[in-house]
Amino acid sequence: CSASMKKGFLPISLYSYPAGNFSVESRLFVNSHGDVDADAVAYCNVTVRSNLPTTGDAKLVVAIRPYHVNANTGGVKSIRYDKGSMSVTVNDSISVLFDKMPEGFKAAVVSKDGDISATVLREDGKSVNEVLDWLGLASGAVILPMKFSESRRTASMTIRIPLAYGKRGEQLEQLRKFSASAEEAEVTRWWENRLEKAAPRFHLPDKDFENAYYASLAYILISMDKGMLHPGPLAYDYFWYRDGAYMTNALLQAGFADLVKPILQVFMKPQLPTGEFPSIFDINYRGFGPHEWDAQGQALFALAQYYRYTHDKDFVRQFWENIRKAVGFIQSTRKQRLSKAYEGTAVYGILPPSVSAEDLGPGAWHHYDCLGDNSGRYSHLRKELRSFKHPPANPAVPITPASNRVMSHQQAEQKPSPVSGVVDGVQSSSSTH
Repeated sequence: CSASMKKGFLPISLYSYPAGNFSVESRLFVNSHGDVDADAVAYCNVTVRSNLPTTGDAKLVVAIRPYHVNANTGGVKSIRYDKGSMSVTVNDSISVLFDKMPEGFKAAVVSKDGDISATVLREDGKSVNEVLDWLGLASGAVILPMKFSESRRTASMTIRIPLAYGKRGEQLEQLRKFSASAEEAEVTRWWENRLEKAAPRFHLPDKDFENAYYASLAYILISMDKGMLHPGPLAYDYFWYRDGAYMTNALLQAGFADLVKPILQVFMKPQLPTGEFPSIFDINYRGFGPHEWDAQGQALFALAQYYRYTHDKDFVRQFWENIRKAVGFIQSTRKQRLSKAYEGTAVYGILPPSVSAEDLGPGAWHHYDCLGDNSGRYSHLRKELRSFKHPPANPAVPITPASNRVMSHQQAEQKPSPVSGVVDGVQSSSSTH
């Protein structure tokens, strides 16, 4: 099997693999510009090539399987097949449209029947219209006949999946009128323009490294939902301050300051009256999850980095109260380990134990909590933002990799400012999910 991305970095996935006397190629993409919109549709174009010397028939099987990441993600409780509309509906909400008439539909429940492939291969398996399983282990297979001849060596079909739930009837039929190739061409143009214009283009001797850089930027952008950064689409389909701070820093260094600005507005919304930033929040800005003390520092770090790259003091100043409350929360939390009971111990003056996604056992002290929440450095940040004594060296120069190198060289020759201290302090505390 071969897997790649169009032009090496665009978010259009290409797959190919041999299948006996045939070879199969598929192209998968979504006609959305990053943040999913109401009209977004996932397209999968499949081309089967016959290697037979004469006329032959084949069957293309499209399987729908559960992908159980956790109790709330990836389960399949129902699949309903409708021959008339050439479609199936998954969990009464997700429609899968075919542009060729299927031969039939077969079903299985993983816990009783095993994988759906075994059901498909059984000749006695009857075509059905639906499968239900309250545990979320239902699976199904749509079988599509394909015919080949000496003059017709390839056959293609397109699967369309609207990402907005609940589309019915005429709305679904309209989707079949859109050309998959035209949609792919539009998606290609949009992403090339977005990545190559906003992110300064550079060239590396190893093309794979160069492509990986741009592909990673595309991944950050396509994972956004309603202005929120998401570390991943499944189990991590929420917002983490730690991951968000890393990603905003990456976007700033790539030249996406215009995109980071609204993201930081989202950063501030879930802050609690106590000043604490909850480690995780959902699409409705509802905080939840364990206390992860570095969330405060990561939120402030993101603001500090934005100021460092843009010097947009008016934007940062509007969050002054958020900064003050967050620093106050860090200081009050740290006081829990400043009593005489902890004097002379290794944990005196650092933050209390917390629970983290990286823990494999009980919660314990985390060095990145303390580095990320270094309240002394953020006290300097407050003074820096209040006075703005250090103007940018040249505010008219756009932020690019080249100008970043110049700025870094200039800063190296000067005494570090309080803001650079904040940046250095937080960058030294790294953690990944």
